[in-house]
Amino acid sequence: MFTRNFDSYQLPRLSAMLQMEIILVDNPETAALGCGEPPIKTMGAVLANAIYDAVGARVAHLPMAPERVQAALRRA
Repeated sequence: MFTRNFDSYQLPRLSAMLQMEIILVDNPETAALGCGEPPIKTMGAVLANAIYDAVGARVAHLPMAPERVQAALRRA
């Protein structure tokens, strides 16, 4: 899906999902792991690119506090 803005972006619906087969594996020797964290890992890059797009300065370290953005603006 491509869109130019979030106002007209259509969220995917369940009817658009592909058919899945779920297989449960019983392995008591391995601890359960979370699966909700992977999307969070990309947020730093998303924010850095949004800042660059908005002000033209790259911020390469987290947290992207106002002081770091201002320092990046001075370097740009």
